[in-house]
Amino acid sequence: SFDIIVGLNVFAHNSTFLDMFKGCESLLNSDGILLFEVAYAPYTIGEGNFDTIYHEHFCSYSLAAIESTLLKCKLHVYKAKLIPTQGGSIRIIAGKKNLKNIDKDLKQIRLSEKKMKIKNSCYYHAITKKNTNKSC
Repeated sequence: SFDIIVGLNVFAHNSTFLDMFKGCESLLNSDGILLFEVAYAPYTIGEGNFDTIYHEHFCSYSLAAIESTLLKCKLHVYKAKLIPTQGGSIRIIAGKKNLKNIDKDLKQIRLSEKKMKIKNSCYYHAITKKNTNKSC
Protein backbone atom coordinates (compact mmCIF):
# COMPACT_ATOMS: atom_id res chain seq x y z
CA SER A 1 0.00 0.00 0.00
CA PHE A 2 1.02 3.62 -0.51
CA ASP A 3 1.25 6.68 1.73
CA ILE A 4 0.43 9.07 -1.12
CA ILE A 5 -0.95 8.91 -4.64
CA VAL A 6 -0.70 12.01 -6.83
CA GLY A 7 -2.74 12.58 -10.00
CA LEU A 8 -2.39 16.00 -11.59
CA ASN A 9 -4.91 16.62 -14.37
CA VAL A 10 -5.24 12.94 -15.29
CA PHE A 11 -8.78 12.03 -14.18
CA ALA A 12 -10.40 14.06 -16.97
CA HIS A 13 -8.62 11.95 -19.57
CA ASN A 14 -10.33 8.70 -18.69
CA SER A 15 -14.00 7.81 -19.02
CA THR A 16 -13.58 5.23 -16.23
CA PHE A 17 -12.59 7.76 -13.56
CA LEU A 18 -14.74 5.95 -10.97
CA ASP A 19 -12.61 2.82 -11.46
CA MET A 20 -9.49 4.97 -11.15
CA PHE A 21 -10.67 6.35 -7.79
CA LYS A 22 -11.57 2.82 -6.63
CA GLY A 23 -8.07 1.74 -7.59
CA CYS A 24 -6.59 4.60 -5.58
CA GLU A 25 -8.65 3.57 -2.55
CA SER A 26 -7.42 -0.02 -2.79
CA LEU A 27 -3.78 1.12 -3.09
CA LEU A 28 -3.77 3.62 -0.20
CA ASN A 29 -2.84 2.55 3.29
CA SER A 30 -5.24 3.51 6.09
CA ASP A 31 -3.47 6.85 6.70
CA GLY A 32 -2.56 7.48 3.07
CA ILE A 33 -3.70 10.47 1.03
CA LEU A 34 -4.80 11.01 -2.52
CA LEU A 35 -3.80 14.40 -3.93
CA PHE A 36 -5.23 15.28 -7.32
CA GLU A 37 -6.14 18.23 -9.51
CA VAL A 38 -8.94 18.38 -12.07
CA ALA A 39 -10.59 21.05 -14.18
CA TYR A 40 -13.19 22.90 -12.09
CA ALA A 41 -16.58 22.87 -13.83
CA PRO A 42 -17.75 26.35 -12.71
CA TYR A 43 -14.68 27.77 -14.48
CA THR A 44 -14.49 25.56 -17.56
CA ILE A 45 -18.20 25.16 -18.21
CA GLY A 46 -19.77 27.92 -16.10
CA GLU A 47 -17.51 30.64 -17.47
CA GLY A 48 -17.54 29.30 -21.02
CA ASN A 49 -13.83 28.41 -21.11
CA PHE A 50 -14.49 25.75 -23.70
CA ASP A 51 -11.04 26.13 -25.24
CA THR A 52 -9.72 24.07 -22.30
CA ILE A 53 -11.97 21.18 -23.32
CA TYR A 54 -10.76 19.06 -26.18
CA HIS A 55 -11.10 15.54 -27.51
CA GLU A 56 -9.41 13.72 -24.65
CA HIS A 57 -11.12 15.54 -21.75
CA PHE A 58 -14.16 13.53 -20.76
CA CYS A 59 -15.30 15.78 -17.91
CA SER A 60 -14.87 18.70 -15.56
CA TYR A 61 -15.68 18.42 -11.87
CA SER A 62 -17.47 20.37 -9.19
CA LEU A 63 -16.59 19.76 -5.55
CA ALA A 64 -20.06 18.27 -5.07
CA ALA A 65 -19.43 15.76 -7.87
CA ILE A 66 -15.98 14.90 -6.50
CA GLU A 67 -17.29 14.30 -3.00
CA SER A 68 -20.16 12.15 -4.26
CA THR A 69 -17.83 10.09 -6.44
CA LEU A 70 -15.20 9.63 -3.74
CA LEU A 71 -17.80 8.52 -1.19
CA LYS A 72 -18.73 5.70 -3.58
CA CYS A 73 -15.06 4.69 -3.33
CA LYS A 74 -14.95 5.00 0.49
CA LEU A 75 -12.77 8.13 0.31
CA HIS A 76 -13.36 11.49 2.00
CA VAL A 77 -12.24 14.98 0.98
CA TYR A 78 -9.94 16.60 3.56
CA LYS A 79 -8.95 19.77 1.75
CA ALA A 80 -9.89 21.63 -1.42
CA LYS A 81 -8.36 24.66 -3.07
CA LEU A 82 -9.19 26.49 -6.28
CA ILE A 83 -6.10 27.03 -8.43
CA PRO A 84 -5.50 28.80 -11.78
CA THR A 85 -4.11 25.75 -13.66
CA GLN A 86 -5.71 25.16 -17.09
CA GLY A 87 -8.13 28.06 -16.82
CA GLY A 88 -9.26 27.03 -13.34
CA SER A 89 -8.84 23.77 -11.50
CA ILE A 90 -9.54 22.35 -8.08
CA ARG A 91 -6.89 20.64 -5.97
CA ILE A 92 -8.20 17.92 -3.66
CA ILE A 93 -6.61 16.04 -0.79
CA ALA A 94 -8.60 12.98 0.24
CA GLY A 95 -8.16 9.80 2.21
CA LYS A 96 -9.90 6.88 3.86
CA LYS A 97 -10.61 8.55 7.21
CA ASN A 98 -13.65 10.75 7.72
CA LEU A 99 -12.03 13.70 9.49
CA LYS A 100 -14.11 16.01 11.69
CA ASN A 101 -11.88 19.08 11.18
CA ILE A 102 -12.99 20.63 7.89
CA ASP A 103 -10.59 22.87 5.98
CA LYS A 104 -11.78 26.51 5.62
CA ASP A 105 -11.29 26.52 1.83
CA LEU A 106 -13.31 23.30 1.58
CA LYS A 107 -16.15 24.90 3.56
CA GLN A 108 -16.03 28.02 1.35
CA ILE A 109 -16.16 26.06 -1.92
CA ARG A 110 -19.08 23.96 -0.61
CA LEU A 111 -20.94 27.15 0.33
CA SER A 112 -20.18 28.76 -3.02
CA GLU A 113 -21.47 25.73 -4.93
CA LYS A 114 -24.59 25.66 -2.77
CA LYS A 115 -25.27 29.32 -3.62
CA MET A 116 -24.67 28.54 -7.33
CA LYS A 117 -27.15 25.64 -7.04
CA ILE A 118 -24.60 23.52 -8.88
CA LYS A 119 -26.56 20.32 -8.16
CA ASN A 120 -29.63 21.75 -9.89
CA SER A 121 -30.20 21.38 -13.63
CA CYS A 122 -31.23 25.06 -13.86
CA TYR A 123 -27.59 25.98 -13.19
CA TYR A 124 -26.65 24.23 -16.43
CA HIS A 125 -29.64 25.57 -18.34
CA ALA A 126 -28.58 29.07 -17.33
CA ILE A 127 -25.12 28.41 -18.81
CA THR A 128 -26.74 27.35 -22.08
CA LYS A 129 -28.87 30.48 -22.06
CA LYS A 130 -25.83 32.66 -21.27
CA ASN A 131 -23.71 31.14 -24.03
CA THR A 132 -26.35 30.72 -26.74
CA ASN A 133 -29.02 33.31 -25.83
CA LYS A 134 -31.63 30.54 -25.60
CA SER A 135 -34.10 30.19 -22.76
CA CYS A 136 -34.56 27.07 -20.63
